[in-house]
Parts: sequence; structure tokens; C-alpha cells
Amino acid sequence: MAHPWIAPIDWAEGQPLTATDLNKLSTMFRYLYDRPSVVATVRGSGSDITTASTTNVAVDDGQFALTLVTTGSALRIELDCHVAHSVAANFIAFDVLIDDTNYASSMTGTPATQGLWSPRIPTAAGIYPFSGAHVLTLGQLTPAGSHTFKLRWRTQAATATLKLGSGYLFQFRIREI
Repeated sequence: MAHPWIAPIDWAEGQPLTATDLNKLSTMFRYLYDRPSVVATVRGSGSDITTASTTNVAVDDGQFALTLVTTGSALRIELDCHVAHSVAANFIAFDVLIDDTNYASSMTGTPATQGLWSPRIPTAAGIYPFSGAHVLTLGQLTPAGSHTFKLRWRTQAATATLKLGSGYLFQFRIREI
């Protein structure tokens, strides 16, 4: 539940502290610490996903499309996963499609060349952990309301693999900050 921000109290010297004042402080703390967020987590119970696409495609909208009701402040987008590639020194580009309209990497309908994050995989068939975070600033935001965030990816060449099987943790998170 999103809590409203209440303007801070302008205290006067000698002003008593009342229950109403403490309740206002409590509401402000809840606003700061209980921001709207949503997360998709797979803990070693899924099947690996692969792509050979060199243009952005859905990772799996059934598992990784997130909907969040925002209040219009900045957003933090995070991805934690393990990836592999069939060819050494190729990158995997991840991006986030917002409301089926704009990519988070460019805030336009066309994604940035390297996506939002683009880990380069040093060796073929090696499995590598990846963590990425990106903040959409106030000037980049969509208006307050319900928004859908879909994870997209592509490979530079050959085949990229997102590891979801036994022993791997995957998290895709959106949090208002």
C-alpha cells in the first residue's frame, strides 16, 4: 500500500509533541520505507531459456511481466540472474519494455544499441552471474498510475541462455524510490 507524503512539521520552540504529531511522523516513515515494488523470482525451479535472436524478444512474459502502480517518482529496475553463451566474447543485451511502448534504455520505442544492460560473456559455455540496476529519473518517467514492465533480451550472435534450473536464482524487480 502506498502511503501519502505529509509535509514536515515546522516546529516552534516549546511546542508539545502530541499523538497526532507522532502519527504524522509514522506516516512519513512508512512513505519512505514502504515504497511500491514488485518482484519476479525463480529459485532453481524453472527451465533454462535460450534465444538466438539479434533483435529484442520477450524473455518470458508469463513469468517476467511485472505490473506496478506508481505515484510518479523515480523507479529502480534491477535484474539478478545467471547467463551463458555458446560463443566467447559475445554480449547479451537486456532491456525493459514499459507499457508495450517505450524501452527503459532509451525511453523511446527503439531500444538503445546495448540495451539497458549488456554483460559480455568471456568464455563459451561458461555460466556467469549478472546483476544490473538502473534508475529512471523523474524526467524519464511515465505518469503516475498502473504500468507494465516486460523483460526483453537479445544476443550479439549465436545462442544466449538464461539459467533458471537447479542451483540458480533469478530476480527481476521494479521499485519506486
